[in-house]
Amino acid sequence: MTRSKVAELLEQLSRIVPGIAGYQEREKRRDSDKAIREKAAAAVANCREKIAATIADLSRTGNMAAMKSIGALDRISTRLEKLEDELRYASYGYTGFFDGTGINEDDLERIYEYDLELLSEVENLEGLVPDQDPSEAGPSWLADLEKGIETANRSFRDRKKVFEG
Repeated sequence: MTRSKVAELLEQLSRIVPGIAGYQEREKRRDSDKAIREKAAAAVANCREKIAATIADLSRTGNMAAMKSIGALDRISTRLEKLEDELRYASYGYTGFFDGTGINEDDLERIYEYDLELLSEVENLEGLVPDQDPSEAGPSWLADLEKGIETANRSFRDRKKVFEG
């Protein structure tokens, strides 16, 4: 791993989450970690809000075909809520990792890569929820949304594993 690769990843993260330029400074790592997770949690919350609005719209229409989507949307909303809570309330700072005298640059690169992947995935989730009647959106949108949630969960789990050693 070269310093230029780590710097490039940090630059990409800095464009997405303002104020994390100090991520490489030990004192600011905990705050930067929390800022990244808060940004991701906010994107998940936006997706949940869009799903809640879709459920409300479907409930008002009374269309039986559309109503069939409500159960699936409710389950997806529950999964999103769990992901949001994990992101928002995970213990941050990972003291053992951040307090070390030196951080392995390979680990730092992996964290930055997982951060970018996680942010990208959660920001894409909202776009997967159709703006129109879900029954007209085609059969794959629910599967695409579930796949996006699983990918975001995997990125977050893999990111946590780097911190945990």
